[in-house]
Amino acid sequence: MSTLEQPASTPRWVIVVRIVSACCCLLVLAITIPNMGTVILPNHQIGYGWRDLLSVFAMVVPLFVIFVGAISSRVVEYVGWALMIGLAWVVFQPSPASPNVSIKLLGYTNDSSGTPLAMITVTNLNAFTIRVYRPTISIKAPTEPGGYTNYFQGGTNQWRQFHSDLSRGMSGNFTIPRPATESPWRLSLLAYNDFTPDQVIKRFLTRRRYMPSEIHGDWIKGDK
Repeated sequence: MSTLEQPASTPRWVIVVRIVSACCCLLVLAITIPNMGTVILPNHQIGYGWRDLLSVFAMVVPLFVIFVGAISSRVVEYVGWALMIGLAWVVFQPSPASPNVSIKLLGYTNDSSGTPLAMITVTNLNAFTIRVYRPTISIKAPTEPGGYTNYFQGGTNQWRQFHSDLSRGMSGNFTIPRPATESPWRLSLLAYNDFTPDQVIKRFLTRRRYMPSEIHGDWIKGDK
């Protein structure tokens, strides 16, 4: 009477090595695929700094922990899997929603040369820190695409260099040249709000950042 032989079970460490190897391949693909098809500008060399090295190291650490745990201890292996799952959760977090920012006109004044200025205050109405910068003046123009046109005054537009990190409830004030127009105008800003812990870790790991949100103030009646 013949007996069926049970197939030899694969050692546990072999299975883990295979999984780790597959994860390494996926990691390489995750790093290289987004850069495929990009156009390299002439005389421009793309290099990698120590921050990029640290981000890759942080993503590879859980794989080594899993490998070490497979050889020595299940507890260590489970810690590695927990780290990998946590990093994956952070990396796949959706982009942050547009922040809630108040842009208000405080009034008008003149500088030392008599140039009319508009006093602007920007307030962070979120529970987290935001970064606002590059104010732009728009003037209503029904004949233009979108119904408005951007307005700039002066040579270097130093007021456009305004930038500020605003914590919860914090405000920042600055002045801009008062638009010499009878048409309504408004002030717009660009804002980053990826300063929550999960978004900070995600930026560190991926070395990428979402495009900033464009924040528009209310239309202000022009008065030439």
